[in-house]
Amino acid sequence: GVRPAALEALRAVGDRERARAPVLARLVDSSRVVRARAAEVLVAYGVVQLPGTAGDALRKAQEEYILSLDTFPDVASNHAAKGWLEAERGNTTAAIAALDQATMVEPNYAFPWVVKGVMSAREGRFADAVAMWKKARSIEPSYPNIDQLIGEAEKRKGP
Repeated sequence: GVRPAALEALRAVGDRERARAPVLARLVDSSRVVRARAAEVLVAYGVVQLPGTAGDALRKAQEEYILSLDTFPDVASNHAAKGWLEAERGNTTAAIAALDQATMVEPNYAFPWVVKGVMSAREGRFADAVAMWKKARSIEPSYPNIDQLIGEAEKRKGP
């Protein structure tokens, strides 16, 4: 429909500050699809928590987004998107389960390995991050910024 397409256009705009308010307004849209898409766009913006009633609406929309992803369990990118959302929300166990599912559905998919590397780096486990990112690079050598991620983690992991 028009409203999901409009949200996609807002996400593509790049001016996140200008796009943020219209996307936030969609969290209480009458359409479940639109609310779920708003949660998806906000994850891409790095917005996974909000205070007060907006936070309640966001959590509800995130759950609707996860349900929409779970509707097609044979699509690796759905599991990976769920893994990214759960990682951003700090739900490590759920994130790893979803990312593992993504790699089981599609072994030659780099993104789940990238996310696992991000999670490892956030926990200060830079050697693990390097291993995950090298796995991602072996699958997709041209993955954006993968060499920089590996280089930075190599420096931080020490001898």
